[in-house]
Amino acid sequence: MKLYLSSYKLGNNPEQLVDLVGDNKRTAVIANALDFVTDLERKSIGTKKEIDDLKELGFDPEEVDLRQYFEKPQELADRLSQYGLIWVKGGNTFVLRRAFKESGMDNWLIGQRENKDLVYAGYSAGVCVLSPSLRGTEITDDPNIVPKGYKKDIVWEGLDLIDFAFAPHYLSNHPESESMTREIEYYVKNGIKYKALSDGQVIILKKMNNNKFVKEGYNKIAYDYSATRDQFKNLKYLNKLNSLLKPSSTILDIGCGSGVPIDKFFIENGHKVIGIDISEEQIKLAQKELPQGKFEVKDMTDLKDGEFQVDAVTSFYAIFHIPKEDHVEMFRKINSFLKTKGFILVTMGASDWEGTEDFHGAQMFWSHFGPDKNLEIIKNAGFEILENEIDVNGEEKHQLVLAKKVQ
Repeated sequence: MKLYLSSYKLGNNPEQLVDLVGDNKRTAVIANALDFVTDLERKSIGTKKEIDDLKELGFDPEEVDLRQYFEKPQELADRLSQYGLIWVKGGNTFVLRRAFKESGMDNWLIGQRENKDLVYAGYSAGVCVLSPSLRGTEITDDPNIVPKGYKKDIVWEGLDLIDFAFAPHYLSNHPESESMTREIEYYVKNGIKYKALSDGQVIILKKMNNNKFVKEGYNKIAYDYSATRDQFKNLKYLNKLNSLLKPSSTILDIGCGSGVPIDKFFIENGHKVIGIDISEEQIKLAQKELPQGKFEVKDMTDLKDGEFQVDAVTSFYAIFHIPKEDHVEMFRKINSFLKTKGFILVTMGASDWEGTEDFHGAQMFWSHFGPDKNLEIIKNAGFEILENEIDVNGEEKHQLVLAKKVQ
């Protein structure tokens, strides 16, 4: 599912929305964030205006009132499956979140993550509901407003389809602009990741952030996965890298997991290890098992150029958990972490595939190219290939690459 996230209405460049949507121009317009208003004529005129604007762009829009589907999630799912674009108007975020929950719209949307033919678009409250949590949103929107026919319970959980709090109308000529400044102060004070947009601005996400699957998946299976890993499976590759390293080298392990067996091997061979992983539970295991190492929770996609200066970078069974379109950038960053003539030892996918599937009882996201493309990416990032093997272990097959930084 692709996302078109606007601060206010269609934004300054609505042709970008046209480019985002495929051949199916049928559009569901959802205006339930305004179900609390008493001036029904004004609400109707506003919705009609947005429908007309969408028609001018070449879409075929019609309003879908979620209230007609409260406690009827399958009926809603059947209807929504007709559309190529879901357009969600702004209003009160908490009212909209209730409507999503009572109609089953929330679960349906979450289930559309991998639907490449669907675009979710909207503005203000229509975007805020996608955040991990609605905490802080109450500074601008009243959570106690309950329209007729709605349940009174406040839903604080967002849909977690974006990994940041959304702050619309920032520094804009909008009635909520002043309160939005206070809302942003709340996010900053509480260390909450956020994105602030002024009216006219739009964020376009052509690919969903699947970090949620990876993080939650490894948190769930951390202990079982660590306990069942083959301690000797990669030993010959580790020995090869170790033979190339100077004594007391520093190694960065990206996607380190519990630190066993990779980081344990290098520590036992007299090297220093820095390990990062997106899973808090995996890092706890690593810190307990290997107190000599330095381990911290980090998302590899958030790493900055030159953030580390190390002699080698390892990454086993990790890089293929980020979108394959990001692999080029990932290896460019890895190059920036290495000292002159540093080394990498990484596992990559052995075929071209992307999707989610069960992994040790948890949903997991995978995204990888085939071996030839992987080698091309690594070479173009400034590396000389030293070893390239397809490693087969039972039903699992991975490409293993040892390379040296040459530029």
